[in-house]
Amino acid sequence: MLPTVDRAKAFQITLSAVACLVCSASVVVAQSPSSPKFEVASIRQIEYTDQVRDEVLAGRRPTRTTVSDSRVSITYTSLAEIVRRAFRLLEQPWRLAAPEWLNGSRFDVQATIPAGAKTDQVPEMLQALLAERFALVTRRESREVSGHALVVKGDTAKLREMTAQELEELERLRQSEKPVPQTIRTETSALTFRPTAGGSILQAEAKGMSMSELARELTGAVGAPVVDRTGLAGRYHFTLEMPMPDTASVVRGPGGGAAGSGAAAGASDPAGGIRTVTSGMVDAVQRLGLRLESGRIPIEVVVVDKMSRTPTPD
Repeated sequence: MLPTVDRAKAFQITLSAVACLVCSASVVVAQSPSSPKFEVASIRQIEYTDQVRDEVLAGRRPTRTTVSDSRVSITYTSLAEIVRRAFRLLEQPWRLAAPEWLNGSRFDVQATIPAGAKTDQVPEMLQALLAERFALVTRRESREVSGHALVVKGDTAKLREMTAQELEELERLRQSEKPVPQTIRTETSALTFRPTAGGSILQAEAKGMSMSELARELTGAVGAPVVDRTGLAGRYHFTLEMPMPDTASVVRGPGGGAAGSGAAAGASDPAGGIRTVTSGMVDAVQRLGLRLESGRIPIEVVVVDKMSRTPTPD
């Protein structure tokens, strides 16, 4: 699995970032006057009958979001997923606290991106659309959810701290336009993926990675928040080896949905259960002299205080 650069990129898609751990006060989320908005938007509610649900699950009516330079097309998608996309929470469903009915309401959205706007502003445009058409009101607050702490197992972690010279060379590589096969460059590190042992094991070689960054990587694999409590402040060179079944769960994304689909169980209840950490993932982390401890993790969540079940007319 993951023999190509494209699959390595698919792996990266699921490497979700853990949000700010402590929120000092609840904040009402509102659009500023300068926030971008869709030029034109059409919203159609789907009558989600048993037949339609079966066709969606079978892929005959695909749940899909397509973004081009000028258009956004969202089909057969739950309102919960649209909200998660609007707040950039597709890979962190536990960070949305919303009524359960949002998971059962399906919509098609067709919208035009205004001239001069960028596609990376689409989430903010969706926020504005939801506020205008669904009267969405949200706030942010700190909550404790089920998650994992990354800690040192025993006395010493089996990690090699990189030297200043090595980090300088890594920075030159990261800024270089020359591609490196199966390597993904993050803001501070490089990840190289290699399938080994007849394709049953995936090696993810990390260079220049901090423990907080590793915690973010593991968040995608575990499907629940992972926070760094190792006390290690350096940047390291190490290899994480994972069995392919564990890797497949990473590529599918949290909750077993397709990467980027936001299809995750329990998304409306961030205080709910979490995916069980597989033995393969436990072993992979322990080989680094680390371990994952389950417990309650403080994170910032987006709370839906108010939302209409039906949108205002086009």
